[in-house]
Amino acid sequence: MARYREHYEFYLALLWKEILGVRQVPIENDFFALGGDAAAARTMLADVEREFGVRVTADHFAAAPTVEALARHVREARQASAAPQKPFRVPGSPAGPIPLVYLYTVEGELTYSDRMLTADLGVPIVAVRSIGMDMEEEPLSTVEAMAARHVADLDELGVRPPYFVVGVCTSGNIAFEMARIWQERGDHVAFLGLFEPPLMREIQQDKAYFVQDHVRELCKVSEVDFTPDRLDQCVQALRESGEIPESFSDELFMRQAEVHALNVLAAYKYRPAGRFTGHAVFYESQAFDCGPAGLARLSDPQTATNVYESFWSQYIPAETLVRRQDCDHRSIDLTRKAREFLREDIAHALNALNSAVPTSI
Repeated sequence: MARYREHYEFYLALLWKEILGVRQVPIENDFFALGGDAAAARTMLADVEREFGVRVTADHFAAAPTVEALARHVREARQASAAPQKPFRVPGSPAGPIPLVYLYTVEGELTYSDRMLTADLGVPIVAVRSIGMDMEEEPLSTVEAMAARHVADLDELGVRPPYFVVGVCTSGNIAFEMARIWQERGDHVAFLGLFEPPLMREIQQDKAYFVQDHVRELCKVSEVDFTPDRLDQCVQALRESGEIPESFSDELFMRQAEVHALNVLAAYKYRPAGRFTGHAVFYESQAFDCGPAGLARLSDPQTATNVYESFWSQYIPAETLVRRQDCDHRSIDLTRKAREFLREDIAHALNALNSAVPTSI
């Protein structure tokens, strides 16, 4: 897949693929050279205005008809308006009455889940980013606050039960808390997918450590030198490598590193107030020595001897299905096998519903 550096590039590329029927949309490619015409451009710009509240004229777009330029314009307009972000339907995902709510990875962003979000999972996908990613509002610092905000935003969007929700790594804890909120208010959660959420434990590292960790990882990806005591030099090197869009201020870049740090700290500090008793599926890598690849249940005898599975068995049902892959933790939601698992498990949960419950988005 083409790599998109930030949310607006990612969203627009998916939208262009849907409208133009093309497989790839590099950020620098011309909309009209990709097969677009004036009617397609009007359709696309109407979607942008509906989704982001940003009006772009046809003449303005025609002057720079690329994902990169349009993403920059939308981002700057959004920041100027200070409009809070909302969940969004992933362009190109199938139509249907019951959506899958898919939460961000530890970075707070969805571009890292591009393979999953562009797969046909059999249901429409509503995606959720971390609050505060665009500096339109302050980021949140606890799982409880994050989950409550996302539930409220989904209510406003019109997502209704039965709920299907997936969290990856730190957002697994947030998805779990969202499922508990829905359960406590009497709503049916038909599927809770947990992609190796972290153990909740005391940690010594602080926010500064995890900010630095985020920058370190980006430097590794971009193959530039990481200098821990000179993050300003790291940011400059990342700019020169193209990892950071030119229109990103240093302040915006560091805000997103801060969101990453807060997501990690919140996940570790989270202490659930109770169990989730509905249908869940637990996805594992080999990171926690949970046994060979294949199917299992949390009720299996080996769970009692495995610290990771034993911990989570306190909070989700013993009959929870465990899906194991021979991969590392960082790849757990990126493999073809993960997409096959999730598609299968969603289909199973849909079939298990006694009756279709109308749901609108």
